Amino acid sequence: MRVLLVEDDLQICEVTKKYFESKGAEVVVVNDGSDALAYAESGLEGYSLVLLEPAAPGWGSPLRIGLRQCAGFP
Repeated sequence: MRVLLVEDDLQICEVTKKYFESKGAEVVVVNDGSDALAYAESGLEGYSLVLLEPAAPGWGSPLRIGLRQCAGFP
């Protein structure tokens, strides 16, 4: 399983990443909304899960919409 974790709090990233890795997942961490969208635009094939911080300032709907489009969801 591959997980894309989008979170700007480094402590939350560390704990979340360790948890998923302990379950056998490969975790890619992105700390910025624009970097997350750029990463997603390069392809989300093979990812089972995208975890996105819902309350990050300035990320909001444009990032969620962009991630959905990159993943092929309407």
